Amino acid sequence: MSSMRSDLQRIAHRAMLDRGLLPDFSAAEIAEAQHLDPGIGPADPETRDLRGLLWASIDNDDSRDLDQLTVVNGTRRNQQSENRDRAPRKSTHAYLSEHVRICRIKNAHAVALGHLGGRKGGLARARSLSRRRRSEIASLAGTARAKALPATKRQELARRAALARWARRSAILTAQDAPESVRRLLKTYDPAALAWNKPDDRYAVVREILVRGSDEAKGWLRGVLGPRQVRELVRDYRGAGCTEPERQKLRDDLGLTSEDLPVRPYLGFQWRRPE
Repeated sequence: MSSMRSDLQRIAHRAMLDRGLLPDFSAAEIAEAQHLDPGIGPADPETRDLRGLLWASIDNDDSRDLDQLTVVNGTRRNQQSENRDRAPRKSTHAYLSEHVRICRIKNAHAVALGHLGGRKGGLARARSLSRRRRSEIASLAGTARAKALPATKRQELARRAALARWARRSAILTAQDAPESVRRLLKTYDPAALAWNKPDDRYAVVREILVRGSDEAKGWLRGVLGPRQVRELVRDYRGAGCTEPERQKLRDDLGLTSEDLPVRPYLGFQWRRPE
């Protein structure tokens, strides 16, 4: 039996490693937990041995770390036995409230180890999730935190977020205000004549950056237009001025379909073998 148990432990250990999990604590993490404040020690006269009580863990079912316990401790009934039958019948909740005392105990060492395991296991679980799922979890967590904040705090955070959002938008009037990495793409245009507030001119600049721009030029574009604005602008103009290979690049990069950007016959030069 012991051999089978050790085999199962080795198989489980190897399976967790294969799936990106970290089942073992490092020496540095164990040393950090050992140097934590032990809290109430056995020398304290107020320390009581509660190991004989019935307990249950109320932690999450996926973390399996024991950092909080619920203990049920029975107490004596105050009423006399001869008055028991004459007393009005009480609900189960009222009876438990009177005769059962629930104690919650926190263990500092278990909490610290749980935090260490959460940091390791949380990173491993996050790496195994898709980008869309991580975004959904972050959105749910942000919504939950926002609901827990008072209204004045939420208003302050919204104001600061709006200021940061508008602060990152650079003041651009024409393409001449763009950096050199963008102006080099506009060889057939006069950058000073491309007004940013005109949709036609803005699309011409955005199209050249998306199709032939460097990482620096695309980084500048992300600073002046959001991803949704870029996507809607390209979709509204249906890929005008782009060859079919360039349209396919836009479909892949922006998540568009052939209905958004119609397929254009490719008229490029094709080599033929001599007969």
